[in-house]
Amino acid sequence: MSRLDDMAEQLASLNVQIRHDMEQAEAKIERANKLVRELRGTGLLTGRVVLGPFFTGTYEPGFGPQDSGQVTQAALLVSKGFGVCYWDTEEFWELGQTPEGLDSHARRRFQAFNDCSPAEKKFLLPFVEEMLEDLIDVAMVAASKLEPEPRISVDAYFAQRTSRTRRPRR
Repeated sequence: MSRLDDMAEQLASLNVQIRHDMEQAEAKIERANKLVRELRGTGLLTGRVVLGPFFTGTYEPGFGPQDSGQVTQAALLVSKGFGVCYWDTEEFWELGQTPEGLDSHARRRFQAFNDCSPAEKKFLLPFVEEMLEDLIDVAMVAASKLEPEPRISVDAYFAQRTSRTRRPRR
């Protein structure tokens, strides 16, 4: 077998793996987005944003300054579900240092999962559970405030949460 044949096989295998991961992401995220929309319907966390891990790359021609980079960040908006946020690299670092952080700017930079590229869909897959877990934590605390008694303090909730067995964060 020639070197070209080996490389073609590797490329074909990579394409199959990306498609497989994308299909898995589509199935999992479709279900999660349905549940997030139901949560949105309760009015409990309508404006909540959960931002996840990110990766950096260069801008593609026509999509930003040539002398800068682009950050693609996993995102979960209660109002829209899973997707990604696109940031200019410099802006990402500057906003990340401000007191309000990135959350208040995420809605304007959000792209829904269905509009993401196959690579972005694959990127999101490993973080879906972790981000849903974060959203559930916030929702549990918010829901406890609707109860007359006993209320769960945020500190008590997270102390209890850390005592449970949890997957290590990446």
